Amino acid sequence: MRAGSRALVLVMVLTGGLWVGGEGAGQAGRGLAEGLAPTPEELLRAMVERAEELRYQGVRRSLGDWEPTAHRMRLYRDGAERVRFELLGDGDETVRIMLRVEGRSWLWSARESEGWRERPGRSGPRGPWRHLDLLLRNYRVELLRQEEFLGRPTAVLRVASERAHRPQARLWVDLGTFLNVKLEKTSPSGDRAFGFEFVELSFPDLIEETVFAVPAETQERPAGRRPGRRERSQRFATLAELARAVELPVVVPKVVPGGFAETDISLLSRMAVVRIGYSDGLSEISFYQARRDPGAALRHRGEGRPTERTAQPGHSGPESPMAARGRRRGWPAGFEEVDWQGVTLRVARARGMTFVRRTLSVGEPGVQVRTTVVGEIGEDELKAMSASLVEYQVPAAGSGVSGQRRAE
Repeated sequence: MRAGSRALVLVMVLTGGLWVGGEGAGQAGRGLAEGLAPTPEELLRAMVERAEELRYQGVRRSLGDWEPTAHRMRLYRDGAERVRFELLGDGDETVRIMLRVEGRSWLWSARESEGWRERPGRSGPRGPWRHLDLLLRNYRVELLRQEEFLGRPTAVLRVASERAHRPQARLWVDLGTFLNVKLEKTSPSGDRAFGFEFVELSFPDLIEETVFAVPAETQERPAGRRPGRRERSQRFATLAELARAVELPVVVPKVVPGGFAETDISLLSRMAVVRIGYSDGLSEISFYQARRDPGAALRHRGEGRPTERTAQPGHSGPESPMAARGRRRGWPAGFEEVDWQGVTLRVARARGMTFVRRTLSVGEPGVQVRTTVVGEIGEDELKAMSASLVEYQVPAAGSGVSGQRRAE
């Protein structure tokens, strides 16, 4: 059965036979168990499959302490090809706009004088649902109850893991459209919560064409990066492709926490940093690495000069772009040195996340790589991951042999 047909059947079952109000939550749970309605996992999958097919407009606000202040955003969506996000200021004035039309994206900010600028487009499900199969493998999904949200019937789901040191999430799913209208996610320690909720929402038959009008000053500019400007990031299918593309010995962890899989291999060109991303479907781990040599930076093979690093007041040496970005966002300014099972690591904590740093001497003599593992999981798991780093060996061209990992 096609996704659209399956979703329609789910809407008919849920809105016609399962909506029983707050007092009937127990009866709703029995109906699911008896096979009278789709399982919570099927409801979550339908939400993800329908996410980019919808037409709606509304205002959504951020929840929790992830950002310094709660943000409000006006959203317009007309299927997968036309989306507009407007970030609102304290007085409901528009301070930033992101527009995506037919695979191309533009950005406007009130703080920038140059007006609209084009940026690489993105596609695919966002948030914690972009690795749905991993999530369903590592987490259980439960129906807690049904209730009204903005006057519409919704199902309230909980996503939780049996493993320790994992986050949890509660989400409200509109039963008429499968739109995720509210999300609450808590950190593994339970001391941090964030998410979003709609405060205004409607599903019009049409949205004004002017909402998705392409900026005139960039309309003729070809898609992709702006002339003379390096891409912010580049993704690779394999570690071998990444290792061949950068002038840096690539290191990888031998130990990865249970349930996690490698989901992203990127070169963050502007920050001169390699990133390898891992996910268990809901929790994320980011592993960063860059050259430690004073004044040196990662360079794309065959491309221009490396990005220069400048020393900051109060720092004994050059500050990496990633460190500068973290400092601006209020991330940890200092690390404490710890000994973990005979390996010297540096650890910092901020906003529910743990940062574990280690510097390795690899490749040619004198080449050092500074690595940082960041994640919302158990601290010992991140320490084990950082302590297990090994140098990745690139296979010979045409050998057909995958890359080998060796102990330090």
